[in-house]
Amino acid sequence: MLTSQLSRLLTSLTLYTFPSTWSTYIPDLSTLLSTSLPSATAGWKGLIGTIEDCCDGDFNSRVTQKRRNDVLQGMHEVREKGRDEHVKDYIIR
Repeated sequence: MLTSQLSRLLTSLTLYTFPSTWSTYIPDLSTLLSTSLPSATAGWKGLIGTIEDCCDGDFNSRVTQKRRNDVLQGMHEVREKGRDEHVKDYIIR
């Protein structure tokens, strides 16, 4: 239950702060993924939730198109620069 709550929190924080305010999201996520299993699980679920929300039609009703584009652009930059191989591999899929 705590893992689910943490992953939803990570998704929300990412959607509203990445990449403009939380520019270290990817390195922070990488650190989280290398810690304990519950933390890593929450990290992966948070990333999955972020990507799903960016691809979901309902996402546009919760935040502006510009915000969605900012998050997607940040994800694409991660993919292009290859900052973290674990996260990059997932984003490419």
